[in-house]
Amino acid sequence: SCSAIRKLEIGEGMEPLEEPTQDEKRKLLRIKVRCAKDGKEGWVTAKGNQGTLYVEDSQVHYLCSQRVTLEGESSSSKALRTLEEGEHFELLKQPVKDVRKGLLLARCRGISSGKGEEGWLAVESAGLRPWSLRQKCLRSTKLQDLAAQAGAAQVIRELLAGEEVVALEAPTSLPSDLVARARVRACRDGAIGSVDLFDDNGQAVLRAASEGCPKT
Repeated sequence: SCSAIRKLEIGEGMEPLEEPTQDEKRKLLRIKVRCAKDGKEGWVTAKGNQGTLYVEDSQVHYLCSQRVTLEGESSSSKALRTLEEGEHFELLKQPVKDVRKGLLLARCRGISSGKGEEGWLAVESAGLRPWSLRQKCLRSTKLQDLAAQAGAAQVIRELLAGEEVVALEAPTSLPSDLVARARVRACRDGAIGSVDLFDDNGQAVLRAASEGCPKT
């Protein structure tokens, strides 16, 4: 039997650590998660045996598919910086219409840089797409074990260009180095570790995959 860690509140944010698991005996769909509020880890029932949904995917994490400018709140504000292709950000407010510019703007917070900048950007379907758990490597990169101290990460193995991975957590960065990373599981062999989202030249390493990991 399992013991309750604590009660989750309505609207509370969680990060999935593994793909959902079907409990065949109790007819439940369960997910291992980490709570954003206090970092506690455990299992939560995503779907009950009567079909009741208790958790749902976030609709506020997005990925830039092309460069877009992050601006201040007013229409005349200067650009804060440019969100690069492959960067991730969190939607803070629903899009609103800027009458003077004729653009649909959304309030957001940057994730990939580690600085958490907040600003407004023009919502264009060609420039933004939802963050996907399933990602494909655009180029070879290292799958690392960050359990050791920063700067002493151990390389688990090399991820090859074209390999697919499943993101187990939302992208984040360490205050010590501000390198944007995601914790992933390799579809090929199930290896779990962290991968940098950008290479030394600032090029995106991952892109959303059209399909998930093949079933085995």
